Amino acid sequence: MYMSGAPSVPFTLAALYVENTWAKTLFAVLAVLSAALACYWVWRREREQAISLAERVDQLEERLKPTLRFVLRDCCVESAIARGSIGVGNPSPTSVEEANVYITIPAIRMEDRVLKWSGMGPREGLVIHPATLPRHHHTQPFVTVGGRSCTVHTGYEEREIPPGRYIAELCVKGRDVTAATAYVEFICALPQSLTMRLLTEAEAKKAGASQ
Repeated sequence: MYMSGAPSVPFTLAALYVENTWAKTLFAVLAVLSAALACYWVWRREREQAISLAERVDQLEERLKPTLRFVLRDCCVESAIARGSIGVGNPSPTSVEEANVYITIPAIRMEDRVLKWSGMGPREGLVIHPATLPRHHHTQPFVTVGGRSCTVHTGYEEREIPPGRYIAELCVKGRDVTAATAYVEFICALPQSLTMRLLTEAEAKKAGASQ
């Protein structure tokens, strides 16, 4: 129906049989406009269908895209000595390979240092398979408090720090995965006290400004 440009047919016939030149011209123009309008509606319908299909494809790709999330749970804290580590979960349906966590603590001028995964060596990337949160893998403790010292641990060094309140930025990267970040506040107090909590970016900026 659209392709035939049905409204243009009577105008075309009228343009052939009427005697007046102006009327012929008018009917001819109306016939062309009717045909053009019919073509436009066909194009518009196909365009809307193409856009709708593209949006559905984008939504599906977004759901299938591998993602990582930081998790902080009680299983990452051991009571024998105050130890703090961070968990990383994968709520997406795709496994993430070569995942590593990096830490930055501005207060002690520590920047982008790799952490060890629990039971693994430095820079040993972990394959994180899909799992429903809060299931996760976690790093070895990156901060410990015990006896007379508070210590920050990374893949290649240990650094004693004064007791106090610190903000750490964590970044997890994996193959073909956009890096995910999180902010952690930890408070060290001797002889053996450590508290940790995840912060929003706004909370971290506010806390960092007050330090």
